[in-house]
Amino acid sequence: MTRVLTIGILAGISAALLSGPALAGIRADLKSCTAASGVKSANACTRVLKSGRLPKKQHYIGYYNRGWAYRNAGDLKKALRDFKTASRYYRGYADTHYSLAIVYFDLGQKDKAVWSLEDYVKYKKDKPKAYLKQAVMLRRLGELDRALHGLSEADSNKKLSSDVAVMRALIVSDKGQHESARESMDGLIKDEPKNAYAYYARGLVGLRQGKLTEAKADAEKAVELRKHYTHGLILLGRVLEASGRIDAAKARFDQAAGSHGNNVEKLFAKQEASMRLKALTSKKTGEVAAAVNDEAQECRKFIPSAGVTIPVPCD
Repeated sequence: MTRVLTIGILAGISAALLSGPALAGIRADLKSCTAASGVKSANACTRVLKSGRLPKKQHYIGYYNRGWAYRNAGDLKKALRDFKTASRYYRGYADTHYSLAIVYFDLGQKDKAVWSLEDYVKYKKDKPKAYLKQAVMLRRLGELDRALHGLSEADSNKKLSSDVAVMRALIVSDKGQHESARESMDGLIKDEPKNAYAYYARGLVGLRQGKLTEAKADAEKAVELRKHYTHGLILLGRVLEASGRIDAAKARFDQAAGSHGNNVEKLFAKQEASMRLKALTSKKTGEVAAAVNDEAQECRKFIPSAGVTIPVPCD
């Protein structure tokens, strides 16, 4: 899996603006705002924006960070407002458009999310990486064919070939072509035996095929190769859950939910881990195991009106 957008960029403000004892408070607010961790950070961003010490040409940074602070606090309307404002201050900052796509996804507004991803690619200078990141979100939106088309553009950068291959395999498996996805990951693992993402992808395919022993081995290898790999921990938790080992699964989900890091994919993964923990807590063991075994045989479809993905039978 590729890493994606990292939140928090206010640290780039000129050091000259932070000199003098009178600015101790603004330093603390800058640090909190950059963290974008919730309402406290949002309030800090507001104080920075109102302080008069942030140059107008950098206002988009304050709104961008505050947008993430609100998004992480669950206030999607305010997050959307701030990302739109950030874009008005500086439309050429590509990551704002990616952030808009994420909030539109959260709100279940699929078409607007797709349009924002198009803007992201338009303004991002590194086009191959942009297409790869776009494919990550298009997959989440259920736009599988469009995501595959974008990956063909990402192929122009040989340094991304492994990440592209993993993402393509995941999408192919999403479309129900599990054996094709498995074969491609077999080849990648043969060439790159320390590629944790390839083991993760093959493990997910194994889970979907009901090959729990193989899936568990791949998930464990992914976590071994990449410490604190949130997606790998979740996959291992899902395999354990499907095997009826609920307490062990909960331990993995809990570990994933508490992992550090603030890139977008990790945020989504931590959210998924928390949801699975909640599901395990609220359901009977037998019901959960049966539900997960059913899901392992299914693919996913995005429902715009509800803003969720649901399991559907694979072709």
